Amino acid sequence: MKRLSIALFCSVFLLAACTEREQEAVDANFEQETAELRTEMQQSIAEFDREINEMEANIENAPEEARAEMREEVAELRAKRDALQNDFDQLATATAENFADLRTRLHRGANELESELVEARLEAAQTREEFQQAWQARMTELDQEIAEMEADAANASAEARAEYDQAVAELREERRQLGERWDAFANATEEQWQEMRADLASGLSSLGRNIDSATDRMAADLRD
Repeated sequence: MKRLSIALFCSVFLLAACTEREQEAVDANFEQETAELRTEMQQSIAEFDREINEMEANIENAPEEARAEMREEVAELRAKRDALQNDFDQLATATAENFADLRTRLHRGANELESELVEARLEAAQTREEFQQAWQARMTELDQEIAEMEADAANASAEARAEYDQAVAELREERRQLGERWDAFANATEEQWQEMRADLASGLSSLGRNIDSATDRMAADLRD
């Protein structure tokens, strides 16, 4: 009976020790993910601040009839930036239970603000050359994101791989169609490109949002 009690005690002790080590591993992983997200969002918010400040500084150089609308747009961007900052501040008190929801909210807020900034940059372009430079810079970023998403899909399970491949294929098709619209824009007259720019800006923003949404879904699945 004494031997049984000792064995039982040892088993309980070992179980407690294993549980403690597992909890320590979970805590360490949570702290690492929190630190990585904090760094990522600090960099994003700093970049958003830079772009919004630059837009505000350019208002005085814009045609007088466009300044009021530009000021209103900057104010809306700052409001979204402040909302993102409020969510970011909650990282300081985040727990393992609410971290996933907070991360999703932060990524969604950053993605939406980035999309609006892209449209704002394109709409603010005063010349065809400025519009082309802003477009190509953003398209290069999106092409890279699609390529990274395709590479990440290789780490998915066989069951999920088909879904990710389909998502990438749909994004590439959307990108191809947008490229055709861009080709038409490149060959358009001065009058035509002024009419086409809003449609192109909207299409580029839509592609960015769809890439972000698909990337978030994939990242969540890969974490699980």
